[in-house]
Amino acid sequence: MNILYLSLILLVISTLELFNKKNIFYFFIATILIYFHIGLSYKLGVDWIEYYSLYENISNYENYEIGFSWLSKFFSYININFWVFVFAIKFIFLTSLFVLIKKYCLYPTTAITFILIFLFPFINDPLRQLIATSILFLGILMNKSKISYKNIIFGFLFHSSYVLIFFIKLQFIKRKQLVKISILFVFLSLLLIHNFHYLLLLGDNFIIKKIYFYLTYAVQPNIYSLFIRIIFLYFVCFNKHVNLINKKILTNSVYINFWMLSFLLLLVELLAFQFPLLSQRLRIYLSPFPFILFLNYIYFLKDIIFKSTLLLIVFLYLYATLFSFMSGPMGSFYSLENNIVIQFLLDFPPNDIEENIRNFWLTN
Repeated sequence: MNILYLSLILLVISTLELFNKKNIFYFFIATILIYFHIGLSYKLGVDWIEYYSLYENISNYENYEIGFSWLSKFFSYININFWVFVFAIKFIFLTSLFVLIKKYCLYPTTAITFILIFLFPFINDPLRQLIATSILFLGILMNKSKISYKNIIFGFLFHSSYVLIFFIKLQFIKRKQLVKISILFVFLSLLLIHNFHYLLLLGDNFIIKKIYFYLTYAVQPNIYSLFIRIIFLYFVCFNKHVNLINKKILTNSVYINFWMLSFLLLLVELLAFQFPLLSQRLRIYLSPFPFILFLNYIYFLKDIIFKSTLLLIVFLYLYATLFSFMSGPMGSFYSLENNIVIQFLLDFPPNDIEENIRNFWLTN
């Protein structure tokens, strides 16, 4: 099945949820579909081949965060098949996401539909980040939304970008001051774009190289799409009705943390004008939270036509971005036919997947 068709099926299920708010059946069906097509994906995307090389002791462990390197070494040492390792990581990630959404969002099926479409290219094969994201979601679920310093350090061991979750610890700053300081920092960062080569003076270790790569990656984002994301996030963070409704239905600590994480995504998207890779890396951590806040607001709208129109507009934007991705040069690497069950039923027919991926990395 093509991800575009799966998205339409999930849209239908989400629409049924819209008119039957308390029916858990729709959420259950949606999660089963995602577990099957995403959780059991096999050779999907382009990153898995490097993780496979690491797992088989072909790649250098020093090129990866220490937590992921040790985890790979351990499971490889005890002869766990690489794909079992991958499926376990995806299962933990998806389960933590589903539980988080079900606990805090009043339209859970719609939420996971939006998140799947928005994050599809990033929830298949970046295994290090899937682990780090699971640490964030589980930390919120197990500690009543509080993100501890231990959680931040632990997540950082699996992906260096997780260090930016430290932003959530700035809650002691009043919101108006935090907004002013953060926006000022964003604009200063954009002005200093050409001076980041000085980072290399701090050394050539793995972390410095990673930060430098994130800040100097040259591929520019789609400006129109970026503006839409910024407008959406601004609405979620600063619309008084969105904030009042979520303050009522979420505990204070949960609301504050979700708002902080949504605002962090807004800042990251502003930085995407010059640092597009940084925003791509952080979306997987942060995007569930503005969707939760937005859909909780939508839930209480009384005008069903207005409500449906807003949801349709968001879906069409997300679907258009996914369609653009799948129609591009990367789309051929993300067919949902690359699924362990489907391939097993077909008796694993020969293909050129690995060769095509290696050629992709040689030319990019």
